[in-house]
Amino acid sequence: LSNVAWAFARLPISCQQLLRSIADEANGKLGSFSPQGLSNLVWALAKTKAMQAYSDDPRTARTKGANALRFQAVADEARQVLHAFKPQDTCNLVWAMASLQIPDHQDFL
Repeated sequence: LSNVAWAFARLPISCQQLLRSIADEANGKLGSFSPQGLSNLVWALAKTKAMQAYSDDPRTARTKGANALRFQAVADEARQVLHAFKPQDTCNLVWAMASLQIPDHQDFL
């Protein structure tokens, strides 16, 4: 899923609905993603602006639209495997979460 999301995010075409569907499918599988896969997925969503996050409460982040990757779950999963992240994975994840205005991105710095 993350490789498909990354590849489509690199294309000069709009693929937001596809990426939203990938995010929806990824929700129940976050524990199976590698650190690179997790960061690539969130990077692709941020790069294409497929998910515009917003925060009503500084401790939680929600996304607009019915299909939404649970960014809090991504942050929780990333914390559990942070020791396995390479510098590029960390940079991609932090950039994406900051771009999407996910409050927990500072925890990874």
